[in-house]
Parts: sequence; C-alpha cells; structure tokens
Amino acid sequence: MPIVAESRTLRLVVSLLISAALLGGASGCGTWPTEPVDGHDGPVPPPPYYATTHECPAWSPLGTIAYRDNGVVWTDSTDWYVEWDLAGVWTLDPTSGAAHLVVPGGDFPSWSADGLQLALSCGFSLYTALPDGSGLELFSDAYVGYAPSLSFDGSLVAWNGDYGTWVGGTSGVGSTYQIRETWDPDWQPEEYLFACGARTDETRGIAEANPFVQGGALRFVFVTVDDRTWADEPDYSPDGEYIAFTLHRLEERPQVWFVARDGSFSRQLTWDGGESPSWSPDGTKVVYAREVWRSPDPSDGVLWTVDIKTGEQAQLTYRREE
Repeated sequence: MPIVAESRTLRLVVSLLISAALLGGASGCGTWPTEPVDGHDGPVPPPPYYATTHECPAWSPLGTIAYRDNGVVWTDSTDWYVEWDLAGVWTLDPTSGAAHLVVPGGDFPSWSADGLQLALSCGFSLYTALPDGSGLELFSDAYVGYAPSLSFDGSLVAWNGDYGTWVGGTSGVGSTYQIRETWDPDWQPEEYLFACGARTDETRGIAEANPFVQGGALRFVFVTVDDRTWADEPDYSPDGEYIAFTLHRLEERPQVWFVARDGSFSRQLTWDGGESPSWSPDGTKVVYAREVWRSPDPSDGVLWTVDIKTGEQAQLTYRREE
C-alpha cells in the first residue's frame, strides 16, 4: 500500500473510533473494529488538528450526493465532540440542501451505475442498500475490507482489502481476485476495468487495471514524480474519458486533479486542499471534501464543488453550529 497522508490516516482513525460507538441494530451497520485496515495505520501527527465533519462524497447519476458524516458537532485544535447518532452515510440534494442520515455507522459510499443502489462499508464488511438506507444487505462474510465499488452492470464489486484490491461477484459466491499494490478501485462506466492508485517497483500513480489478468495488466495514466508524492481515490467521469483523483505531497495539503484516460493531459482542480473527488452526472463539476486537518477555518472539513471549465468553487455543506 502507498504511504498515507496525515489527513487520510486521521480520517480513517477518527471514522473507526466514531463508528465503534454505534452498537449493532436494525437501523445501522453495527459495531466497527477499532484498528485501521492494513496500509492505513501510519502515525497520527501531533496537534494541532481539527476533526473533519463531512467526507467521502459520491455523486449519484440521479443527482443525489452520498457522503460520510462523522457526527462532529464541535472541534478545536486538540479535541472534538461527536453526537454518535449523527455519524454514518447521509444523502444530500445539492439543489435544495436537504440532507438525511440513511445508514448509521456507514462509510465510503458509492453508487450503482443506475443510481438505484448504494454500496458502502460498515467496519470491514461490505454492504448494499437502497438510496433511503433500507434493504441493507451484506455481500458476503468472505468479503473483508472497505470502500466497495460496483461494476457498470452490477455483477462485480471491487474493494480495498489486505495488500491490495479485491474483486468478487456481487452475489457473494464464486472466486475472488486480488491485485496487489493497488487501492481505491473505481469501475470504468462501460468496461470491466477499474481505475486505482497503484505502484510497481518502478512506477506509482493512477492506473487502469484488468481484474481478470494476473497482476492487473496495469496501465498508468498518471505517474507521480518521486517518493514524496502519491495518488489515490480515482473517479471516472460519466463518459469514462477522464479520471479525477487526489494527489498527495508529503507535508502539503492534498489536492484534486484530473487526467485524460489516455494520459494525454492532466490538470489541478483545487488549490486550497481537496480529497475524494466525485463527478456530477453531467460531467461539468466535481464534488470533493476540503479536508485540512491543521486548519480551524469553518470552510474546511466539509464538502465543496469545483467547476471543471471555470474553476469556480462553491461550498456545499457546513459545519454544525457550536
């Protein structure tokens, strides 16, 4: 797995701690483990750091945005206060601003190609649910990891697991496939390929992988320049021609970039910190989490959008009033 940015390490640690407080029940996912998954257990930096309120956005083809709310109601440079009943996967209407908690304790949401089904993690278990949170169903006890992504036809699911990306059938039966040294899979909209963060002995960056070929037959579309820089969290545009992703530089804020699928060009989209990009249904905007752990600014730790052509940014969600 790649080196992990301070912000992402903290994000997973805090998310696990918050969700560990949610006891099992019909209304949510149940208890989470208290240890980070393999590859995401880097050192937590010393203060100051400020808790992230909203993260992991996923824009549905039907226009709804799913995201993780950490339930944070107050934060300062060394501590935060959480309302446990608020933590989980929420959905947001970006036009009206109406938001609803749909899966208590859930995390890392993504959408099916038709926008009629959510895939999400609860601890290290993988689930599907309807957009209103009903019909919560486990893929398989054998699927262990987080951040699931559904293939374009709904037949396959890929997820982050031990030492790489895993792929299995959504029915939960049959063989599973592993592609080592890859992470954060996102399926191509029309093909059995997925974009992922990846590294080999010579190269690291954003690649396309074929899960049915040994080693994934990785084809890099964006290559980072040195060991202090790495990329993750790719997301295909609706037409499959572009990939938005998070670019990390050691000791700097992560930023959202996008790259042409053929690797012909790339461009930085955010300049004030950004992670976890997801394209709008019409491909004109990207929603992302402005996660800056060392910033007390109330505009950080929440969701923003950026216009692909103009670069205009707009705040989408807000911290709760203290």
